[in-house]
Amino acid sequence: MTERPTTSLAEGAAASWAGRLKAAFARCSSATWIAPKWRSLVPWLLAILPALLVAPEIISKIPMSRDHATHLFKVWHFWTELVPSGRLRGWSPYWVFGFPSDELVPCGGELWVGLFRGLTVGLLPWDRTYAVAFAALMVLECASTFALTRRFFGPTAAVLAAWITFYDNGEMLEGGWTWHTYWGVWPVTLAASLAQLCILKLDEVLVSGRSRDVLGAALLFAGALLTHQLTLVLFAMVTPLLMVDHALRKDRPTALGYAKVVSAVVFGTSLCGFYLIPFLARTDQTMDLGWLHEPLAEVSKRFVEFRTFQKSWAPLQLLGIIGGVWALTRRKPGGVLFAATCAACVFFASDVLVRSLHLERAWPTLVKVEVNRLLLVAKLFWWPLAGFALERLWHAGLRRTRMTSDAGRSTAFGIQLRQLGTRHAGIAAVGLGLGALMVVPGWKHLYDTQLQKAVSGQTDQKYWADYQGVLEWSKRLRDSSTEPYRIAYDTWRGDHLSTAWPVYNGTVMYKFGYTPTQIYNKLPMIATPALLEASSVKYVVSANDLKWPSLEFERKFGSLSVYEFTRYSPNPFRLTGPGQAELLESDAEHLRLRLSGTGNGSRLRLHVGAYPRWEARIDGQPVPTSTVTVDGIEDPFLMEVAAHDGELTLDYVYRAADWIGLFVTWLSIPVFGFVWWLGGRVDWFHEGSAWVQRRAGRLALLSTAVPLAGAIWVASRTEDRRHLLPPDSIFHEDGLHMNLAGVDCKRLAPLDFECGPHRVTAEAVADAVWGVHLCMQAPGAGPLRLSVPVGDAQFIWGAYAVPKKAKGTLGATLAGKSLGHINTRPHVFRRQFVQFDVRDHVDPNAPLLISMGGAPLNCFDFRRVR
Repeated sequence: MTERPTTSLAEGAAASWAGRLKAAFARCSSATWIAPKWRSLVPWLLAILPALLVAPEIISKIPMSRDHATHLFKVWHFWTELVPSGRLRGWSPYWVFGFPSDELVPCGGELWVGLFRGLTVGLLPWDRTYAVAFAALMVLECASTFALTRRFFGPTAAVLAAWITFYDNGEMLEGGWTWHTYWGVWPVTLAASLAQLCILKLDEVLVSGRSRDVLGAALLFAGALLTHQLTLVLFAMVTPLLMVDHALRKDRPTALGYAKVVSAVVFGTSLCGFYLIPFLARTDQTMDLGWLHEPLAEVSKRFVEFRTFQKSWAPLQLLGIIGGVWALTRRKPGGVLFAATCAACVFFASDVLVRSLHLERAWPTLVKVEVNRLLLVAKLFWWPLAGFALERLWHAGLRRTRMTSDAGRSTAFGIQLRQLGTRHAGIAAVGLGLGALMVVPGWKHLYDTQLQKAVSGQTDQKYWADYQGVLEWSKRLRDSSTEPYRIAYDTWRGDHLSTAWPVYNGTVMYKFGYTPTQIYNKLPMIATPALLEASSVKYVVSANDLKWPSLEFERKFGSLSVYEFTRYSPNPFRLTGPGQAELLESDAEHLRLRLSGTGNGSRLRLHVGAYPRWEARIDGQPVPTSTVTVDGIEDPFLMEVAAHDGELTLDYVYRAADWIGLFVTWLSIPVFGFVWWLGGRVDWFHEGSAWVQRRAGRLALLSTAVPLAGAIWVASRTEDRRHLLPPDSIFHEDGLHMNLAGVDCKRLAPLDFECGPHRVTAEAVADAVWGVHLCMQAPGAGPLRLSVPVGDAQFIWGAYAVPKKAKGTLGATLAGKSLGHINTRPHVFRRQFVQFDVRDHVDPNAPLLISMGGAPLNCFDFRRVR
């Protein structure tokens, strides 16, 4: 009689639970308990389940922290002000002196919320519609991650990747919950989700090449690009890597597949021409953005310590690395795409582009791109790799359990293992108990830091309850008055709640401090009586007790006080010199005045933000506009014209860049249709392939020579600083004399001066608050004095950025006459602008003397304005 192997009670229980778990997993995976037509939906539902669970909280609370308030305003303004007037972008007077709404930032976020405005048939108020759209974005984020991951790594890895993506905490500029839900920078997440779906479609184009896939990829490309400009960098990196990934596979795409991918990208870019071309043409109107990330050595250290991403669980970062290695070694389709994109994003997110390669000298616009946001792009591919690694580890564990079980049933070695397990069951139990003591207490911290997701809703915002009385009062006031007044809000500079108030009271506003989501560089951040008067402020709402002579207390709502500004002026202009000006007509993009009694020296200052699309005419004849300051020498944000009798009109018109962009967008549609119609009748891809094969050697040489020549050209420009500042900077001029701390300076090279033991040179200077500036930099060894002939300049424009907790002075004189002198503003106000008016000079050889001391020496530049 054969002896039956014995099994311990512990082993039997473990085997029983393992069997049940395996059966449950198989049941969920196969979904045999669900009708066949619904089985394919099960993985999708699992992927979006976390977003569905948190959606009710989002909708009920209505996110309003940080930038959410401003995005809510933008959505309301787009659909109630721009679209009814037949515009997708244009000038808006709602903030300070006005701003180019949805021109320097795209409108994809507004279109997304508008979709849900339509789905709810306008029955919900705007803030609730905004919350529904934001909850839907969470679903889209999970769904897009699932769809892209499933394509390359299967449904199990895709579900895991979607969950990892949703529960990722994230941090500043890195995506994740903190970034899109607390800070409210969700258009980047929307653009990233659309980009993931676009990459999925481009992959299908390479495989199948169907025309509908090409069209879908082009539309998704355009949607991503019209939502956030970061996708320009994303697609420039990912599209060639996708084609390389396919080229390395056994079944390579045809030339037709590659051609269709290129055509989809070209068509998608062309559809965005109406926004993209004017945006690229007017980058001088944008603020310097972003930060320089850590040095490459620090980035490498964080990588090997699995701390590449802030606040993300280190084991998940490790799993992403393991998944990338496995995807490459197992030659998984998409392995090269995912692993190479992650590596490239982490590398370029360091400061190596500026600090090591100095590419900003070859391409100054580089500082306008927030390269450290590439860590957000890296996560789009890192978390799918982590999901793939988890899925492979899971299956490896199942295989090992199955092999051990089979061996235990069929071999004497298995009997010995069971007997060994029986003898040590007690030890195993003790070990599990000790392990539980070590692990269980840490689960609460893990839950609090990685899994718990809180929504900061409306009622969670400071002063929300107090603002309700302010809004009710201001709405009644607005409904009963036709005056073109503005309400200013004085709260902490990082509190953006007041930017949403036009949604509730319909009144244009000015927020003291920074206004986010707009990169227009002519939005002031301080409050002076002259600025409030120029912006037609009539009331100031403040969380502080203000004792200004020009303010009279009006009323109080909780902890908020309302003051009336006694210098209120309804006119959006000021005439200096003889004459009178009468306002005849005014709307967002049109201003009409009658000028009379003017004479020599009469000038009309228009309280409208300077922007290239404004055109002034007097009696139909164009007149030049000058950019002038708001008050003294600070904030050169307004426009001024030389006034003479007649009717002056100021209109917001299309310029060359706008017409070209619009032409490209409209032309791309029939051209794309014709190309595909022609492709169905003429096999020009085959003809092109034959032509390429006949000239393969020459084309290969050319394809090598062109990038090599480009690299040599870029490398040569990185050795030259002269492109760091524009040609009109006074630091390019031979007539410039410079003295630092009493020592005369001599020019060593373009934009590089030696002043005794010190150097004054052009650099890319990082502002610790926000922005990377191309400017001159000098050591704080003493005052810096500049002397340059005034020449034919009308103004000398200047900019400076100060380091933290630093003070300084800046001033200028011409022919012994002071043009203005200031104490520099605090660091929290970011880069500041000044302008010296030299229009009244008579001697072009008269020296303009500029003196700086202290903080401005950190970063400065002065340019001629003719």
